Amino acid sequence: MPKLSRRSRILLILGGIVLVALIAGSRFVDWLWFGEVGYRQVFTTQLASRAGLGVAAAVFLGGVLALNLWLAFRNRPVFVPVSGPDDPLARYRTVATERSRLFGLGVPIVVGVIGGLAAQADWQTLQLFLNSVPFGQVDPEFGKDVSFYTFELPFWRFLLSWGFIAVTVSFIGALITHYIFGGIRLAGRSGQLSMPARVQLAVLAGLFVLLKAVDYFLDRYDLLLSSRNPLFTGASYTDLNAVMPAKLILMCIAVFCAIAFFAVIFLKNLQIPALATVLLVLSSVVVGAVWPALMEQFSVRPNANQREAQSIERNLAATKAAFNIGEANVQFVDYPGRTQLQPSDVAADKGTIPNIRLLDPNVLAPTFTQLTQQYNFYGFTDKLDVDRYRDANSNLRDYLVALREINTDGLAVNQQNWINRHTVYTHGNGFVAAPADRVDSTFKEGATQGGYPVFQISDVANNGQGAIPVKQPRVYYGELVGRNDYAIVGGNAGEAPREYDTDQQQYTYTGAGGVPVGNLFQRMVFAANYGERNFLFSGAIGDNSKIIYERNPRDRVQKVAPWLKLDGDPYPAVVDGKIKWHDAEQLPVLGADRAR
Repeated sequence: MPKLSRRSRILLILGGIVLVALIAGSRFVDWLWFGEVGYRQVFTTQLASRAGLGVAAAVFLGGVLALNLWLAFRNRPVFVPVSGPDDPLARYRTVATERSRLFGLGVPIVVGVIGGLAAQADWQTLQLFLNSVPFGQVDPEFGKDVSFYTFELPFWRFLLSWGFIAVTVSFIGALITHYIFGGIRLAGRSGQLSMPARVQLAVLAGLFVLLKAVDYFLDRYDLLLSSRNPLFTGASYTDLNAVMPAKLILMCIAVFCAIAFFAVIFLKNLQIPALATVLLVLSSVVVGAVWPALMEQFSVRPNANQREAQSIERNLAATKAAFNIGEANVQFVDYPGRTQLQPSDVAADKGTIPNIRLLDPNVLAPTFTQLTQQYNFYGFTDKLDVDRYRDANSNLRDYLVALREINTDGLAVNQQNWINRHTVYTHGNGFVAAPADRVDSTFKEGATQGGYPVFQISDVANNGQGAIPVKQPRVYYGELVGRNDYAIVGGNAGEAPREYDTDQQQYTYTGAGGVPVGNLFQRMVFAANYGERNFLFSGAIGDNSKIIYERNPRDRVQKVAPWLKLDGDPYPAVVDGKIKWHDAEQLPVLGADRAR
């Protein structure tokens, strides 16, 4: 192997230092952000979980591989016949012998690091397992608390998958090592296999099959989450009466097959484990696939009402338990079903008729943009949202609502520079609403051509005092902001305001959000994180400056609460005069109201 020159080694070391510094800087930026929103414990827990899981997986995977490489090397044949002067393995054998420590430690370390980096991504599985709590509800098949399927089963699956990976990688490593050092020779019609190579490879194969037996055992629990029947989720008749017994049968065959492989330690004949493997493969096809398919086709489908009755009953019971719908919580009222109403009845229905929605939030975004956008650097989302507010008569009505958000991608070409994008055009302007049950008329003074929404705007121009008052109409967070789009607000004491507010005035941010970026160290960190030298040289960044990033409401919640399944369409709402972001479950978007 050619040696690296001194210059190449120095460049490699410097490159590694730079890479580590960039990764550490990125983590430091996250640490600052979590501190700004008050959830730094989430970051430290996540970081510790990733590190612990990655190190454990790396040590396990690398250690198992190193042990098998050492065993294969230690039990190599003393005399290895050479096929000729051009034996291709002789050169590799010499290099591997001279650098046995490099290969014996270097290869497992590299494989372990790769495995650790892959395993750390499953840190949530570990945290769910460590923080599992009982649900107080057991499944009707195995009698286990339902929390087992949410918290524990995924973790056991995770451990099993890495067991498979460790055994497979070790088998390949041992196979290559034995082949290079002559434990496996392909000369002749059938080749030759030394006793140490045969034992080691057979034991690894037996461990693999034994892990497969554990896999069959855990498969039984997965059946309760089956989607075989499209009408419900859960174990169907075929799953319970064909697949589940098949899993138990295959588990027993897999154990027998593993014992057959372990028997090679005492027996020289490989026919027994070979026959056991064939039996396992055939059984998995016939018992595990063909038999359930035949039962489903000829027994279940022709008699689905009878066969699936128990499964459907269990599904209904589980659904009612999940939503806490019991007979004690439900009141049944007979509905007479009147279909013929008089005009007076319709007019008297003040709860429904006045709230019939005339405006469609899915198609009116271009109308909002055309009539209320104001400038190219403002914008609305493609789909508007619906909320309920009280009108001037204190009646609760549906409103189409949207924020006039900042959209720096809409800046003109001559406006597209770093100063404008990040220090001038920093925030949106106002809350725009329109009653969903009405349109304007050409007969009214000040109306448009007719048929358009009746806009009610609370923005900087009217100091937020529209029909739906807003104490602070400036919007620093929104769905139109790019993932890497940040705003630098504040500045040096005594300087004139810099942020665009209206054509006649500028504004200086006074909210509680944002990470201080006034000192040189943090400016260097953000300069490296975003690859932007202006952090170091721009005069717009002063001692009192802050940087606001991670501005999309949904991303903010996902970051501080990664265990939640979020609604795909958060919406803005005015609560006590403040603009706050919510999802469909009315969960406040953490930290998104800190721009006040």
